[in-house]
Amino acid sequence: MAEVLNFNQNDTQITLALNGDESNLLTFDPGDINLRNNFYKISQQIKTKEREFDIKAKRINQTDVQAILNLEYELFNYMSDMIDKIFGVGTTKKVCGNRKNPIVIANFLIAIAPYFKRFNDNAKNKYVNNLKNAGVL
Repeated sequence: MAEVLNFNQNDTQITLALNGDESNLLTFDPGDINLRNNFYKISQQIKTKEREFDIKAKRINQTDVQAILNLEYELFNYMSDMIDKIFGVGTTKKVCGNRKNPIVIANFLIAIAPYFKRFNDNAKNKYVNNLKNAGVL
């Protein structure tokens, strides 16, 4: 029979009710370094892509409604793919419902970014100090 090793997993998962809707929950762990890395990496990719879309938008004849809509679809699909890569397939559906609105996705990214920053600010020192006190560092 194996001995039991109990330790504090210090679970850093967060569950958010999207726009206060308790039936529409998003759970993620800002303490997961893979998730944080992907979030920051994809955030930079989206910023770069946004500049590309701005250039494309300036080239479109503003009376060409179909070209404008096509560009908006392309932007929405790109951003929704990125969000689903970070937080899991179906996250865009949770965030946007049945709407395809790139502004909603952008607002989601803006709203969720502080959770990663807060973890970085608060946890970094706490974990480093705990490791030092335990003699690991």
